[in-house]
Amino acid sequence: EKWHLRRVYLESALLGGVACVSSLVLLWVAMNSNGNMDAFRDWFGLEPLNYNQVKCLMYLKISLSDFLTVFAARTHGWFFSRRPGYALLTAFFVATATSSILSITWPGDTGDEKDIMEAITYKHMGIVWLYCIIWFLIQDMCKMLLHQFDRPLVEDGGTDAVALQRSQFRDARRQLAEEKIARRGTIASPPTSPVFGPKGGKRGN
Repeated sequence: EKWHLRRVYLESALLGGVACVSSLVLLWVAMNSNGNMDAFRDWFGLEPLNYNQVKCLMYLKISLSDFLTVFAARTHGWFFSRRPGYALLTAFFVATATSSILSITWPGDTGDEKDIMEAITYKHMGIVWLYCIIWFLIQDMCKMLLHQFDRPLVEDGGTDAVALQRSQFRDARRQLAEEKIARRGTIASPPTSPVFGPKGGKRGN
């Protein structure tokens, strides 16, 4: 096994960049709430958000998208090409459920207005979930698109280097086997079985 660090750097930068862009887009939309370009009001008929609710909205978005990015990063192919482990699934459901519950039940004013968040509505939470899932699919598609063009950048000699390494391993194993045979003076040692008994001779009657 060999790390392809160039691929790791490229893929992590791509996935992180897509997640960052999605956060900035949602922040821009949320900060325009109660303005002339209020997408929540114009598209979904929702009440405007105040600044503390915007902070809560972004908390939920980052919590969800960061965990969803794990599912895009864990496979070389599409995210559904290999089933995630039960531990990862359990962590995903616990973390995202906790973040969702906190976003709609966050307490109000605690006396320090500039440092608090304010709970958002169920509809806002659902929109954030849908938004994160759409961007997660975009992340995975960008990853697969990257794999179509990154081969010359990551292979460092590519298949030839891997084939040469495997050939060297085979030659080393073959040489070791020949040395063992030469020391033993036999072509091959008989197996241990009810018929042959221990290695070295046939079981007596």
